[in-house]
Amino acid sequence: MYQGTFFKKALKYAKLLNGDILVLSAKHHVLDLNNIIEPYQQTLKEMSKQECEKWASIVKEQLAKRYDLARDKFIFITGKDYYKYLIHYITHYEIKGEGKRQGEKLHLLDEWCKLINNNA
Repeated sequence: MYQGTFFKKALKYAKLLNGDILVLSAKHHVLDLNNIIEPYQQTLKEMSKQECEKWASIVKEQLAKRYDLARDKFIFITGKDYYKYLIHYITHYEIKGEGKRQGEKLHLLDEWCKLINNNA
């Protein structure tokens, strides 16, 4: 799927949380980890506000088929573009590293993984 350093560290951390893991994709909306996709170069940063709102609406519909958006908790380990139009559909959520720059998030992901491993 994705090969970047941030994705790999976020995935490592998400696996330690022992919950369902989904990937938000600008092109494919919601992906499971076992989905195989062709490489693409599309991000939400390149999309207009209206396109992002439509994307979030589609993601919401996909999530609502599998989860209770009013009761289930969602943890976002992603950039702001991928949650800012989505969180108003979800009652319980946490945004890991909110307001931090990419490099800071990478460091935090390492620290969070260490904390979980040390407490296991």
